[in-house]
Amino acid sequence: MIKNDENKNIISQWFKNNIVSIGFSEIGNPKDYDTKDKLLVRCDEVYSNEAPIFRIRIESQLWKFSREIDIGDQIITYSRADKAYYFGSVKNNYVFLPEVSKNSPNIIKVEWSSGSIPEANITKEIKNSLNAPSMVYQIANNELQMEKTFSDEALSRLEKEVTTIALDLTEQVYLNCENTIKNLQSNEMLKIVDEVFRLNGYIFRSMEEKENMYHIDVIYMDPFKMMKFANKISIVKGIRKIKTNEIENAIKDNNENYKLILFSVGGFESSSKNNAQINKICSLVDLRDLVKLIFKNYDKFSDGLKHTLNLKKVYI
Repeated sequence: MIKNDENKNIISQWFKNNIVSIGFSEIGNPKDYDTKDKLLVRCDEVYSNEAPIFRIRIESQLWKFSREIDIGDQIITYSRADKAYYFGSVKNNYVFLPEVSKNSPNIIKVEWSSGSIPEANITKEIKNSLNAPSMVYQIANNELQMEKTFSDEALSRLEKEVTTIALDLTEQVYLNCENTIKNLQSNEMLKIVDEVFRLNGYIFRSMEEKENMYHIDVIYMDPFKMMKFANKISIVKGIRKIKTNEIENAIKDNNENYKLILFSVGGFESSSKNNAQINKICSLVDLRDLVKLIFKNYDKFSDGLKHTLNLKKVYI
């Protein structure tokens, strides 16, 4: 166990540099002293104003850190910032490198695991083993239970659980926004499509409203005004799944042979989404695709459209 209470930011430095380190730089290189007694004499000289027990603890920690930790040993530390335990494996022997860290020159190379174990997941017995007052010490109790808790398998399982929670939350966000879109009026849907395309450089030329659909002719000109593309956007009114034959009819009605962009909140038959011939001349935009477009362009939307959508931006 290596604790990091002396410096609130040191654990982030450990993870960044794949090391573990301790201070007491005034002592110099502890390996210059070939016995514990000689190292203790040096501690007595440097910290003469401190209590004897304090000097003995420093001697003990420096000796253990520089001489009793070997390549392949397992390191555990605790972060008060996120209340979690981290686990690593020693890759190189101890070195004294004041040029790397003036305050913590006693360094061991460690490969840290990408995951951590929250304090809440640690049993009382293991927590007691990890709560000794010393900064550097060998954990002598609950070895088997400790190995199970901090094994790669346990850390991997925990990472998967955290990832699953994040994915579930993301999916819930999408579903909530989709429900919001489903409750909008057709003219409000039209406003969303209008702003998304205008914000991305499209120019609306004309619009025709029919009983079940809006048809809009648009052109897109690249920023250098060297190329111009014509498109037709069709927005299906209401919430219903569009059949393949309806898409084929919409393509036939597109006399100008423009690229057709078809919006349907109710979605499309799976055979349509996977039809290479249809996808060649028609872009199918379902509810999930529309929500993604809203997320991508939301910051640029007008205040009126933001008010209509009534969404709140969050970070996951």
